Amino acid sequence: MYRMRYKDTIEESVQNVREHEAALFNRCVKLLQAAQKAGLKTPEVLDAVIFIRKLWSVLIKDLGQEVNVFSGEMKASLISIGFFFLKEIDRLEKGEEIDFDTLIEISHSIRDGLTIPKIGS
Repeated sequence: MYRMRYKDTIEESVQNVREHEAALFNRCVKLLQAAQKAGLKTPEVLDAVIFIRKLWSVLIKDLGQEVNVFSGEMKASLISIGFFFLKEIDRLEKGEEIDFDTLIEISHSIRDGLTIPKIGS
């Protein structure tokens, strides 16, 4: 009985983390869409830049940790995506045009990958 409860708690914890990460990427999408609509050098662009820089900085740091459970290949791929995002938002912050649609599509894909069915569903 105890082991079953422990297992349920661990599974719920992992699911909660994934749901939180999916929500962060959902916010990323919304901020990118707002920035795209508002245009360069607007408060919406600044909001997107600040949020995305923080998000990817934390993710890259986490992915670089030995205790991260992702495979080396997965870590490398996600870190590369993170560096791509950071480069693009640096350009955006400077007032340069970027491909918002690509960043939005990638964010959607990551968010959708984090969205897992509820256990027992």
